[in-house]
Amino acid sequence: MPTTMSGTFTEIIFARFDVGEDLRLGLMNVIKDKDIKSGVVLSITGALENARLHRFRAVGEPSITTETVEMGGPLEVSGHGIIGQMDAPGFGKTPFGAEGEFVHQEPYLHVHLTATSAQQTLCGHLMNGAIVRSLHPTSHFTVVIGRIAGAGIVMTGEPMPGNKARFGHELVTL
Repeated sequence: MPTTMSGTFTEIIFARFDVGEDLRLGLMNVIKDKDIKSGVVLSITGALENARLHRFRAVGEPSITTETVEMGGPLEVSGHGIIGQMDAPGFGKTPFGAEGEFVHQEPYLHVHLTATSAQQTLCGHLMNGAIVRSLHPTSHFTVVIGRIAGAGIVMTGEPMPGNKARFGHELVTL
C-alpha cells in the first residue's frame, strides 16, 4: 500500500520564459524568488533549441548506470515534476548529483521532460543546458507551478564510496 499525505494547493504560478533562457536554471530562479518549499510543476509547454536529459544508459539489470544526453533541436517539449527541499547534511554545501544539481538545504527540483524532434523522442530528467526557443520576440514557453501547503517532499541524500550518493524521498508535514 502506498504511503500518502495530503496538502492543499494554495497558489498557481504561471511563468513565461525568455528566448535563450536555460529552462532548469530559470525554474530554480522562480522557485527561489517565490519561496516555494513544496509544490508541483503541473505543466511545461514550449520549444527548445536543444535539451539535456539524464536517463538510464541501457535496459536490463537494476545496477545499470545513468547518463546525460544532449538532443539537438528544434524540439517540442512537455514536462511535469515535483518541488521539495534537499536534506543531505553529509555533503554540507558542496553541490552533488549527476552534475552538481543538488545542494543541502536548497530547493529540490525533479522534472521529467519529454522532448521530440523530427527524428526522435526522448524522456529524462531535465538538466541545465536546455535552452528556450521561439521564433517570436516574446516567447510563449510557459510553465505552470502549483504551491502546496501542509505536506511536502524532502529529498534525502547520503554520500557513498566513489563520489556517488544514495537518494530517497520522504513525505513530510509542513
